[in-house]
Amino acid sequence: MTTENNTYDGLARMLVLNVGGRDNVVSLTYRGKDLVFVLRDDGNANSGIIESLDGIKAVSRSNGEYCISVDGDAPAIYSSVLKAGKMEELGLIKDEASSSDAPSGKLRLLIAPIVVVIVELLLNHVVGMDITTSCVIAVAAGIICGVGAVLLSNRSKASGEPASALGNDSARRPDHEILTAPVRGETIPLKDVSDDAFASEALGKGVAFIPSEGRLYAPCDGVIGTFFPTGHAIGIHSDKGAEILMHVGLGTVKLDGRGFTPHKKQGDHTRCGELLLEFDIDLIKAEGMSIETPMIISNTDDYKRLSVMVQGQVEEKMPVIEVFTDA
Repeated sequence: MTTENNTYDGLARMLVLNVGGRDNVVSLTYRGKDLVFVLRDDGNANSGIIESLDGIKAVSRSNGEYCISVDGDAPAIYSSVLKAGKMEELGLIKDEASSSDAPSGKLRLLIAPIVVVIVELLLNHVVGMDITTSCVIAVAAGIICGVGAVLLSNRSKASGEPASALGNDSARRPDHEILTAPVRGETIPLKDVSDDAFASEALGKGVAFIPSEGRLYAPCDGVIGTFFPTGHAIGIHSDKGAEILMHVGLGTVKLDGRGFTPHKKQGDHTRCGELLLEFDIDLIKAEGMSIETPMIISNTDDYKRLSVMVQGQVEEKMPVIEVFTDA
């Protein structure tokens, strides 16, 4: 990062002030050229003033996120905002420049937990639920998982574990990778999933399944970078570079772990086809929830092409997705 953070100190202070101050911020991350806030009350944000600031292109609200598009070095602005608001602990991505020995993949290691947080915020629209509380719980879980991923990267660098634990760059990745079915059952196109967060492919491309039995298997060799405490969502960093998110059922975070029996834990290295999790299909259905189980590639943008290889009935370890780093 070549831009000094103090270049953006004035802008950062104005942003903190006009999003409602530190106490109004639940979390902050950045995605491309966007600063992505989760606010306790976005009615306290002064969008008109923010949009008038030099270096700001636009402000938008979507699915519980308050997004500020910047015309500058987004990581540096992000870091300056955290410092200006004295809210470093609220950031979901830590600035790589703050550590001289930070591995190049550290930011990538935190993507899967952030994706899960976003999913849960989108899925937790329940009548009568305190959204602020659910946001705090989801973000706290994401931060815990993120810290675990960073610790995993440090351990891997010291012990020589697979390269996926150190991040995902094209130099470590072959020209293609095949991922296998994580369940027995039937495939459905991702666009047909009954939740827009997945169906829109905003979180990544992939495929979904209707499981016929309650067992989830590893779709590749890799490191479990995220294993939610509730058991319903798992993120794997494959040894070949793909970042995979599997979400068992829709809205199943509300079960708070009931019906989920983990067989692995966050930080474990797993082999393709190993049992990761057992889940109670009947319980999920009895609670009125869908058993649709999306599997997405959260770093889809790192690939030139993604191909779903099979439709219809599948068995675990059957090839289902192939990704290519060239056209």
